[in-house]
Amino acid sequence: MKVLYVGKYPPLQGGIATTAYWRIRRMAALGHRISVITIRADEAAVSYCSPAPVPSEGVYVEYVMGKPAWHIPYSHLYAERLVAKALAKSEECDFDLVEAGYLMPFAFAAWIVAKHIGRPLLLRHGGSDVKKFARDPFLRTLFATMLKDAAYVVTYTDRYDFWRREMGVEPEKLLMTRRYWPPTAFGPGTSMYRNPKKVVFFGKITAKWRERGFAELARALATCGDGWVLHCYAQGDGLGVFTSFWRENCPQVRLEIEPFVAPDRVPDLMRQVTYLFCGGTPQDLYESSNIILEGLLSGCKLLIGGPEYPVDLPFWANTVALLLDPQTTGKEIASLGDLSVGLEVLDGERAAYEREMDIIYGKCAMKGTY
Repeated sequence: MKVLYVGKYPPLQGGIATTAYWRIRRMAALGHRISVITIRADEAAVSYCSPAPVPSEGVYVEYVMGKPAWHIPYSHLYAERLVAKALAKSEECDFDLVEAGYLMPFAFAAWIVAKHIGRPLLLRHGGSDVKKFARDPFLRTLFATMLKDAAYVVTYTDRYDFWRREMGVEPEKLLMTRRYWPPTAFGPGTSMYRNPKKVVFFGKITAKWRERGFAELARALATCGDGWVLHCYAQGDGLGVFTSFWRENCPQVRLEIEPFVAPDRVPDLMRQVTYLFCGGTPQDLYESSNIILEGLLSGCKLLIGGPEYPVDLPFWANTVALLLDPQTTGKEIASLGDLSVGLEVLDGERAAYEREMDIIYGKCAMKGTY
Protein backbone atom coordinates (compact mmCIF):
# COMPACT_ATOMS: atom_id res chain seq x y z
CA MET A 1 0.00 0.00 0.00
CA LYS A 2 0.93 3.64 -0.42
CA VAL A 3 0.19 5.35 2.91
CA LEU A 4 0.11 9.06 3.71
CA TYR A 5 0.86 9.41 7.44
CA VAL A 6 0.08 12.79 9.04
CA GLY A 7 1.17 12.74 12.66
CA LYS A 8 3.83 12.85 15.31
CA TYR A 9 7.17 11.51 14.12
CA PRO A 10 10.85 12.04 15.02
CA PRO A 11 12.64 14.30 15.52
CA LEU A 12 9.56 15.21 17.56
CA GLN A 13 10.18 13.56 20.93
CA GLY A 14 7.74 11.40 22.86
CA GLY A 15 6.03 8.04 22.97
CA ILE A 16 3.64 8.63 20.04
CA ALA A 17 6.45 9.74 17.73
CA THR A 18 8.70 6.88 18.84
CA THR A 19 6.14 4.13 18.38
CA ALA A 20 5.16 5.62 15.02
CA TYR A 21 8.81 5.51 13.94
CA TRP A 22 9.21 1.80 14.69
CA ARG A 23 5.79 0.85 13.30
CA ILE A 24 6.33 2.76 10.05
CA ARG A 25 9.84 1.39 9.68
CA ARG A 26 8.50 -2.17 9.95
CA MET A 27 5.66 -1.56 7.49
CA ALA A 28 8.12 -0.09 4.97
CA ALA A 29 10.34 -3.17 5.37
CA LEU A 30 7.30 -5.28 4.42
CA GLY A 31 7.01 -3.39 1.13
CA HIS A 32 4.60 -0.56 1.94
CA ARG A 33 5.50 2.97 0.85
CA ILE A 34 4.99 5.46 3.69
CA SER A 35 5.02 9.24 3.18
CA VAL A 36 5.24 11.11 6.49
CA ILE A 37 4.04 14.69 6.95
CA THR A 38 4.92 16.08 10.37
CA ILE A 39 5.94 19.24 12.24
CA ARG A 40 9.46 20.44 12.90
CA ALA A 41 9.10 23.93 14.28
CA ASP A 42 12.03 25.95 15.63
CA GLU A 43 9.90 27.48 18.37
CA ALA A 44 9.20 24.01 19.83
CA ALA A 45 12.85 22.86 19.82
CA VAL A 46 12.63 21.71 23.45
CA SER A 47 10.59 18.74 22.24
CA TYR A 48 12.95 17.61 19.49
CA CYS A 49 15.86 15.19 19.22
CA SER A 50 18.94 15.98 17.18
CA PRO A 51 20.05 14.61 14.85
CA ALA A 52 16.94 13.07 13.32
CA PRO A 53 16.90 9.28 12.88
CA VAL A 54 18.55 7.75 9.83
CA PRO A 55 15.91 7.49 7.06
CA SER A 56 14.58 3.99 6.37
CA GLU A 57 14.10 2.64 2.87
CA GLY A 58 10.50 3.13 1.80
CA VAL A 59 9.87 5.98 4.26
CA TYR A 60 9.75 9.56 2.96
CA VAL A 61 9.57 12.35 5.53
CA GLU A 62 8.59 15.98 4.91
CA TYR A 63 8.27 18.71 7.52
CA VAL A 64 6.14 21.76 8.16
CA MET A 65 8.77 24.22 9.40
CA GLY A 66 9.17 27.83 10.45
CA LYS A 67 6.56 30.47 11.27
CA PRO A 68 3.87 31.94 9.01
CA ALA A 69 3.63 35.65 8.27
CA TRP A 70 2.31 37.82 11.08
CA HIS A 71 -1.48 38.13 11.16
CA ILE A 72 -4.17 39.03 13.69
CA PRO A 73 -5.22 37.03 15.60
CA TYR A 74 -1.88 35.23 15.30
CA SER A 75 -1.71 31.46 14.87
CA HIS A 76 1.09 29.08 13.85
CA LEU A 77 -1.35 27.62 11.28
CA TYR A 78 -0.03 24.12 11.90
CA ALA A 79 -3.21 22.41 10.72
CA GLU A 80 -3.47 24.56 7.61
CA ARG A 81 0.18 24.01 6.69
CA LEU A 82 -0.08 20.25 7.32
CA VAL A 83 -3.07 20.16 4.95
CA ALA A 84 -1.21 22.15 2.33
CA LYS A 85 1.87 19.92 2.50
CA ALA A 86 -0.20 16.72 2.46
CA LEU A 87 -2.34 17.87 -0.48
CA ALA A 88 0.78 18.72 -2.45
CA LYS A 89 2.16 15.26 -1.69
CA SER A 90 -1.11 13.64 -2.80
CA GLU A 91 -0.70 15.26 -6.21
CA GLU A 92 2.60 13.39 -6.59
CA CYS A 93 1.38 10.00 -5.38
CA ASP A 94 -1.95 8.15 -5.59
CA PHE A 95 -2.23 7.09 -1.95
CA ASP A 96 -4.34 4.13 -0.81
CA LEU A 97 -4.75 5.27 2.80
CA VAL A 98 -4.47 8.40 4.94
CA GLU A 99 -3.32 7.65 8.49
CA ALA A 100 -3.45 10.12 11.39
CA GLY A 101 -1.18 9.91 14.42
CA TYR A 102 -2.52 12.03 17.35
CA LEU A 103 -5.73 14.03 17.36
CA MET A 104 -4.75 17.70 17.06
CA PRO A 105 -3.69 19.12 14.74
CA PHE A 106 -2.76 15.94 12.86
CA ALA A 107 -6.06 14.02 12.73
CA PHE A 108 -7.90 17.20 11.74
CA ALA A 109 -5.49 17.78 8.85
CA ALA A 110 -5.57 14.12 7.80
CA TRP A 111 -9.39 14.15 7.82
CA ILE A 112 -9.54 17.09 5.42
CA VAL A 113 -7.00 15.49 3.08
CA ALA A 114 -8.69 12.07 3.15
CA LYS A 115 -12.05 13.62 2.22
CA HIS A 116 -10.46 15.66 -0.56
CA ILE A 117 -8.62 12.76 -2.22
CA GLY A 118 -11.36 10.19 -1.48
CA ARG A 119 -9.28 7.72 0.51
CA PRO A 120 -10.06 5.94 3.81
CA LEU A 121 -8.90 7.55 7.05
CA LEU A 122 -7.22 5.49 9.77
CA LEU A 123 -7.21 7.45 13.04
CA ARG A 124 -4.73 6.71 15.83
CA HIS A 125 -4.79 8.49 19.17
CA GLY A 126 -2.43 8.72 22.12
CA GLY A 127 -3.25 9.13 25.77
CA SER A 128 -2.95 12.82 26.49
CA ASP A 129 -4.79 13.86 23.33
CA VAL A 130 -7.99 12.10 24.41
CA LYS A 131 -7.88 13.88 27.76
CA LYS A 132 -6.98 17.27 26.27
CA PHE A 133 -9.07 17.40 23.11
CA ALA A 134 -11.71 14.71 22.70
CA ARG A 135 -13.54 15.76 25.86
CA ASP A 136 -13.34 19.48 25.03
CA PRO A 137 -16.95 20.67 24.63
CA PHE A 138 -15.91 23.19 21.95
CA LEU A 139 -14.34 20.42 19.83
CA ARG A 140 -16.83 17.64 20.47
CA THR A 141 -18.97 18.27 17.38
CA LEU A 142 -15.86 18.45 15.22
CA PHE A 143 -14.54 15.15 16.55
CA ALA A 144 -17.93 13.50 16.17
CA THR A 145 -17.91 14.43 12.48
CA MET A 146 -14.31 13.26 12.02
CA LEU A 147 -15.07 9.94 13.71
CA LYS A 148 -18.17 9.43 11.58
CA ASP A 149 -16.04 9.85 8.45
CA ALA A 150 -13.09 7.73 9.64
CA ALA A 151 -12.82 4.20 8.29
CA TYR A 152 -11.28 2.91 11.53
CA VAL A 153 -10.11 4.11 14.94
CA VAL A 154 -7.17 2.22 16.47
CA THR A 155 -7.52 2.05 20.24
CA TYR A 156 -6.74 0.00 23.34
CA THR A 157 -8.80 -2.03 25.80
CA ASP A 158 -8.98 0.71 28.45
CA ARG A 159 -10.17 3.28 25.86
CA TYR A 160 -12.90 1.18 24.24
CA ASP A 161 -15.72 2.42 26.44
CA PHE A 162 -14.74 6.03 25.85
CA TRP A 163 -14.87 5.77 22.06
CA ARG A 164 -17.94 3.54 22.02
CA ARG A 165 -20.12 5.11 24.70
CA GLU A 166 -18.93 8.71 25.04
CA MET A 167 -18.08 9.39 21.40
CA GLY A 168 -20.56 7.00 19.76
CA VAL A 169 -18.11 5.23 17.45
CA GLU A 170 -19.61 2.11 15.87
CA PRO A 171 -18.07 -1.13 17.22
CA GLU A 172 -17.03 -2.26 13.73
CA LYS A 173 -14.86 0.85 13.39
CA LEU A 174 -12.87 0.21 16.57
CA LEU A 175 -9.72 -1.83 16.01
CA MET A 176 -8.23 -3.09 19.26
CA THR A 177 -4.50 -3.54 19.66
CA ARG A 178 -1.72 -3.68 22.20
CA ARG A 179 -0.44 -0.20 22.92
CA TYR A 180 3.05 -1.05 21.68
CA TRP A 181 5.65 -3.78 21.59
CA PRO A 182 9.31 -3.01 20.86
CA PRO A 183 10.88 -4.39 17.68
CA THR A 184 13.72 -6.91 17.57
CA ALA A 185 16.23 -4.02 17.67
CA PHE A 186 15.66 -4.05 21.44
CA GLY A 187 17.34 -7.03 23.04
CA PRO A 188 19.95 -7.64 25.75
CA GLY A 189 22.76 -8.35 23.26
CA THR A 190 25.96 -10.18 24.09
CA SER A 191 28.96 -8.02 23.24
CA MET A 192 28.07 -4.59 24.65
CA TYR A 193 29.66 -3.59 27.97
CA ARG A 194 26.98 -2.86 30.56
CA ASN A 195 27.95 -0.41 33.31
CA PRO A 196 26.74 -1.98 36.60
CA LYS A 197 26.57 1.42 38.33
CA LYS A 198 24.78 3.47 35.70
CA VAL A 199 21.15 4.62 35.75
CA VAL A 200 19.61 6.12 32.61
CA PHE A 201 16.54 8.33 32.17
CA PHE A 202 14.85 9.19 28.86
CA GLY A 203 12.21 11.91 28.88
CA LYS A 204 11.15 15.44 29.68
CA ILE A 205 12.23 17.13 32.91
CA THR A 206 9.52 19.74 33.35
CA ALA A 207 8.82 22.17 36.17
CA LYS A 208 6.90 19.30 37.83
CA TRP A 209 9.95 17.04 38.04
CA ARG A 210 9.56 16.76 41.84
CA GLU A 211 6.35 14.79 41.26
CA ARG A 212 8.17 12.16 39.18
CA GLY A 213 10.19 10.49 41.93
CA PHE A 214 13.63 12.04 41.37
CA ALA A 215 13.99 12.86 45.10
CA GLU A 216 13.40 9.19 46.00
CA LEU A 217 15.94 8.20 43.36
CA ALA A 218 18.51 10.62 44.79
CA ARG A 219 18.04 9.27 48.34
CA ALA A 220 18.37 5.67 47.19
CA LEU A 221 21.45 6.21 45.01
CA ALA A 222 23.13 8.21 47.79
CA THR A 223 23.31 4.93 49.77
CA CYS A 224 24.87 2.94 46.92
CA GLY A 225 28.51 3.95 47.43
CA ASP A 226 31.01 5.48 45.01
CA GLY A 227 31.14 5.38 41.24
CA TRP A 228 27.44 5.69 40.40
CA VAL A 229 26.15 7.76 37.46
CA LEU A 230 22.72 9.11 36.49
CA HIS A 231 22.65 9.84 32.76
CA CYS A 232 19.61 11.81 31.53
CA TYR A 233 18.68 12.11 27.87
CA ALA A 234 16.34 14.96 28.65
CA GLN A 235 15.15 18.48 27.94
CA GLY A 236 12.52 20.66 29.55
CA ASP A 237 11.81 23.81 31.51
CA GLY A 238 12.72 22.17 34.83
CA LEU A 239 16.19 21.03 33.84
CA GLY A 240 18.10 23.90 35.46
CA VAL A 241 16.42 23.61 38.85
CA PHE A 242 16.68 19.82 38.76
CA THR A 243 20.41 19.97 38.02
CA SER A 244 20.99 22.27 41.01
CA PHE A 245 18.91 20.00 43.26
CA TRP A 246 20.84 16.88 42.24
CA ARG A 247 24.27 18.41 42.71
CA GLU A 248 23.33 19.75 46.14
CA ASN A 249 21.54 16.64 47.42
CA CYS A 250 23.35 13.77 45.72
CA PRO A 251 26.86 15.02 44.86
CA GLN A 252 28.43 11.55 45.10
CA VAL A 253 26.40 10.38 42.08
CA ARG A 254 27.68 12.00 38.90
CA LEU A 255 24.92 13.65 36.84
CA GLU A 256 25.32 13.58 33.05
CA ILE A 257 22.82 15.31 30.76
CA GLU A 258 22.42 15.08 26.98
CA PRO A 259 19.59 16.30 24.74
CA PHE A 260 16.97 13.91 23.40
CA VAL A 261 18.26 11.26 21.02
CA ALA A 262 16.59 9.70 17.99
CA PRO A 263 14.78 6.36 18.45
CA ASP A 264 17.29 4.42 16.35
CA ARG A 265 20.05 5.25 18.87
CA VAL A 266 18.12 4.10 21.94
CA PRO A 267 18.63 0.30 21.68
CA ASP A 268 22.44 0.53 21.88
CA LEU A 269 22.27 3.12 24.66
CA MET A 270 20.02 0.88 26.77
CA ARG A 271 22.39 -2.04 26.36
CA GLN A 272 25.16 -0.01 27.99
CA VAL A 273 23.42 0.50 31.34
CA THR A 274 22.07 -1.69 34.13
CA TYR A 275 19.20 0.46 35.43
CA LEU A 276 16.43 2.47 33.77
CA PHE A 277 14.58 5.11 35.81
CA CYS A 278 10.93 5.93 35.06
CA GLY A 279 8.91 8.21 37.28
CA GLY A 280 5.58 9.91 37.69
CA THR A 281 1.94 9.06 38.24
CA PRO A 282 0.42 5.90 36.77
CA GLN A 283 -0.83 8.04 33.87
CA ASP A 284 2.72 9.33 33.23
CA LEU A 285 4.03 5.78 33.16
CA TYR A 286 1.14 4.60 31.01
CA GLU A 287 1.94 7.24 28.42
CA SER A 288 5.69 6.41 28.48
CA SER A 289 5.16 2.66 28.42
CA ASN A 290 7.29 2.38 25.28
CA ILE A 291 10.40 3.31 27.30
CA ILE A 292 9.53 0.79 30.02
CA LEU A 293 9.11 -2.09 27.58
CA GLU A 294 12.16 -1.10 25.54
CA GLY A 295 14.30 -1.01 28.67
CA LEU A 296 13.06 -4.34 30.00
CA LEU A 297 13.62 -6.09 26.68
CA SER A 298 17.10 -4.54 26.47
CA GLY A 299 18.03 -6.16 29.77
CA CYS A 300 17.67 -3.10 32.02
CA LYS A 301 16.41 -3.28 35.57
CA LEU A 302 13.62 -0.83 36.29
CA LEU A 303 13.54 1.81 39.03
CA ILE A 304 10.11 3.46 39.37
CA GLY A 305 9.41 6.60 41.39
CA GLY A 306 6.55 8.99 41.96
CA PRO A 307 3.80 9.89 44.41
CA GLU A 308 1.63 7.04 43.13
CA TYR A 309 2.81 3.65 42.02
CA PRO A 310 1.59 1.67 39.02
CA VAL A 311 -0.03 -1.69 39.61
CA ASP A 312 -0.16 -2.89 36.01
CA LEU A 313 3.45 -3.71 35.14
CA PRO A 314 3.72 -6.89 33.04
CA PHE A 315 3.71 -9.92 35.35
CA TRP A 316 7.09 -10.98 34.04
CA ALA A 317 8.68 -7.66 35.08
CA ASN A 318 8.18 -8.06 38.84
CA THR A 319 11.62 -9.57 39.46
CA VAL A 320 13.44 -6.68 37.75
CA ALA A 321 11.33 -3.70 38.90
CA LEU A 322 11.69 -1.77 42.15
CA LEU A 323 9.17 0.81 43.36
CA LEU A 324 11.13 3.59 45.04
CA ASP A 325 10.05 5.22 48.29
CA PRO A 326 11.88 7.42 50.83
CA GLN A 327 13.23 4.31 52.60
CA THR A 328 14.62 2.52 49.52
CA THR A 329 18.31 1.61 49.89
CA GLY A 330 21.13 0.77 47.55
CA LYS A 331 21.04 -2.78 48.85
CA GLU A 332 17.51 -3.20 47.49
CA ILE A 333 18.59 -1.83 44.13
CA ALA A 334 21.52 -4.24 43.98
CA SER A 335 19.25 -7.19 44.85
CA LEU A 336 17.10 -6.89 41.72
CA GLY A 337 17.16 -10.13 39.74
CA ASP A 338 16.74 -11.14 36.13
CA LEU A 339 13.60 -11.53 34.03
CA SER A 340 11.37 -14.35 35.26
CA VAL A 341 10.37 -15.53 31.79
CA GLY A 342 12.25 -16.76 28.75
CA LEU A 343 12.70 -14.88 25.50
CA GLU A 344 10.15 -17.15 23.82
CA VAL A 345 7.37 -15.52 25.89
CA LEU A 346 8.52 -12.03 24.93
CA ASP A 347 8.94 -13.01 21.28
CA GLY A 348 5.36 -14.32 21.38
CA GLU A 349 4.11 -10.92 22.61
CA ARG A 350 5.97 -9.19 19.79
CA ALA A 351 4.56 -11.57 17.19
CA ALA A 352 1.03 -10.96 18.48
CA TYR A 353 1.50 -7.17 18.27
CA GLU A 354 2.86 -7.42 14.74
CA ARG A 355 -0.11 -9.58 13.68
CA GLU A 356 -2.43 -6.89 15.00
CA MET A 357 -0.61 -4.27 12.92
CA ASP A 358 -0.86 -6.45 9.82
CA ILE A 359 -4.59 -7.02 10.38
CA ILE A 360 -5.20 -3.27 10.69
CA TYR A 361 -3.46 -2.48 7.41
CA GLY A 362 -5.17 -5.45 5.78
CA LYS A 363 -8.60 -4.12 6.74
CA CYS A 364 -7.67 -0.67 5.42
CA ALA A 365 -6.45 -2.15 2.14
CA MET A 366 -9.90 -3.71 1.59
CA LYS A 367 -11.75 -0.51 2.48
CA GLY A 368 -11.28 1.18 -0.88
CA THR A 369 -12.19 4.80 -1.49
CA TYR A 370 -14.15 7.18 0.78
